[in-house]
Amino acid sequence: MSYQSLDQSWSIERLLRAFWRFRGRALLVCVAVMLAAVAAIFLLPKEYTSEAKIFVRVGRENVALDPTITKQEVIGLTTTRDIEINSILEHLRSRAIAERVALSLQPELSELSALDRDQAIRKLEKRVFVETPKASAVVVLHCESLDPLDAQK
Repeated sequence: MSYQSLDQSWSIERLLRAFWRFRGRALLVCVAVMLAAVAAIFLLPKEYTSEAKIFVRVGRENVALDPTITKQEVIGLTTTRDIEINSILEHLRSRAIAERVALSLQPELSELSALDRDQAIRKLEKRVFVETPKASAVVVLHCESLDPLDAQK
C-alpha cells in the first residue's frame, strides 16, 4: 500500500458519493434516535419542579446609627451581606425547618414512629434545594416531585 493512495484529496463530489453510499445507515440511525427520544418522553415518569424566590432586604436590625450622631458609646458590629445570606441559607436547609414543613404537609407523620418520620423528612430534604445566585439578595427554593400539586406545596 503506498502513501499516495491514502492521500487523496477531499472533493465535494467525493463527499456526496460517500453520503449517498451510506444513506441507508444514516437514515436507520436517525430513526433509531428519534424512536428512543419518543419512547423516553412517554415512558419516563414526569417530574415537576416548583420554584420560589425570596428577596432578603436590609431590616431594622441591620441598620445602625452613625457613632458621630449619638452621644453614647456605640459598638459597631459589621457583618457582610454574604454572611447574612449564608446564614439564611443554612437556616432554610436546617433539619428543624424540614421537619416543620413535613409535619405541615402531612399531619399524620406525628402519629408514625420516629423511624418512619425520619424517612419522610429525609425524602423531603432530597426533593428541596435552597440556593442563591452569586452576589444576590435573592434566595431561591426549588422543590421536585412526581405530583405537580405536591411540588407546589
